[in-house]
Amino acid sequence: MERGILTVEHDVECPGCGLILPRQAKVAGHRYIPASPECWSLFSEVLASEYENVVIYSAVHQLTVDCYAVQHAVNHPAKSLVSHLVSLHLQLVDGMTGFEARDRLKFLVDTTRDYPELPSPERRAGVTIFDVALKVGSSDYVRAVRDWAAAVWESWSGSYGAIGAITTELKCRYEVR
Repeated sequence: MERGILTVEHDVECPGCGLILPRQAKVAGHRYIPASPECWSLFSEVLASEYENVVIYSAVHQLTVDCYAVQHAVNHPAKSLVSHLVSLHLQLVDGMTGFEARDRLKFLVDTTRDYPELPSPERRAGVTIFDVALKVGSSDYVRAVRDWAAAVWESWSGSYGAIGAITTELKCRYEVR
């Protein structure tokens, strides 16, 4: 299957990340995340593998969730998109752990009413959940998730200023609470 080209009549393209997978008859999508059922199923399998390994879970689970949400932000509420981008900023730019980022993310969601509408990236990240799934169970898994996170974050570079400002304001409010 060549990426970017529907090679078989029954392939399906994910509206979020653009991943092309063979259509599966018995997989369900998600009511909130705009992903193809096949892409959502693959993401679910990756999550299941993370839940089984506390070291992997601790190292990259929040990145996995944030990347998938951001990469599937087609007609997504601004609150969700901005929150996951802030979490990526906290982890990739500020060097926080996923647990630290998740704690601040909860604070952001609990204390913020208005979120800016951000323009969609000009182009999608070239790395998807498929690339991560290929590394499940290997010693390269954590690196694969981090590479995916870097690619997804880079695709949103046009919003770095807005996300940086929100993150700075969040950190100030979080520290004085």
